[in-house]
Amino acid sequence: MIRTTEDAKRRGRGVLLLPLVLVLGLLAGGCQEQKTESPTKGHLKILAAESVEPIVREIADSFQVKYPEAKFEVSSVSSREAIVKLINGDATLIVVGRDFNPQEDSVIRKYNIQVSKHVVAYDGVAALVNERNPVKQLTTTDLANILEGNVNRWNAFKGGRAEPIRIVTKDPNAGTYEFVSRRLLGGRRFPAPVTVVPSSPAVVEDVAAHGNALGFVGLYALHGTMLPVRPLELSDPSVNPDTIRTVAKVFSPHPAYVYLHYYPLTRPIVLYSTEYLYGLGGGFISFIASPDGQRLFLKAGLVPATQNIRLVPASPESN
Repeated sequence: MIRTTEDAKRRGRGVLLLPLVLVLGLLAGGCQEQKTESPTKGHLKILAAESVEPIVREIADSFQVKYPEAKFEVSSVSSREAIVKLINGDATLIVVGRDFNPQEDSVIRKYNIQVSKHVVAYDGVAALVNERNPVKQLTTTDLANILEGNVNRWNAFKGGRAEPIRIVTKDPNAGTYEFVSRRLLGGRRFPAPVTVVPSSPAVVEDVAAHGNALGFVGLYALHGTMLPVRPLELSDPSVNPDTIRTVAKVFSPHPAYVYLHYYPLTRPIVLYSTEYLYGLGGGFISFIASPDGQRLFLKAGLVPATQNIRLVPASPESN
């Protein structure tokens, strides 16, 4: 059961394996000695999804500059691995690119694991193509048909060439893969053949090297890149036609459209914690949600979730 109460104590928890298929038993819960730490002092290990780990590390470094007695170890893992370690009690604070899936949520509820949830930013998952690809726009239904294997050549779409579609993605345990799977395929793995690469930068590099490629990455992977890639503009046919979103039916993963939730592949960046919030974990949660922490998300091309944002027209020079 996900709790937002700040003083909830953890109970026994089930052991969750990769993939999530079996609970082996309960770990004995017991009283712990009081830690000699405070919200600004102590030692904390943070597991972060690869797509946001550099930002989380930068936020942790900024915290340590202000509070030198705070020490963080930030490690990059898949979202699935981070969540498994949180549930198993091997980690107490994680930052991932998706919500718990139903299986994870079921284990948490079954063993009454006390987890606080904090949405700290919003990200857009870009459907990335090579700049040489003449296809500019797709619908979420088009993407689903590609991932299903129902459409396998670019000439199925306006302006597309008669080339096979090369799908490139990270491991299925990655948060980006799981988000796209749940958003477009109801949680199923991609039936179409895929090329699996180890990281978001590797997805970008593969798309840059192959004119027929289609890859999925979070916005940070595109931050400052000079490679010949671009995100497709997307529309969602399932959107209620009475909503304001139909003022423009096709949206790029621009931060403004992510902020407004107009871009169809908008996802939350979520911090989950089983830390007692009066310790260093609580201090880090407060800091990542503060203007200083949120500013670093904005600088990296993501959208702050806990601070007000003002949208202003772009200047002609920026177009």
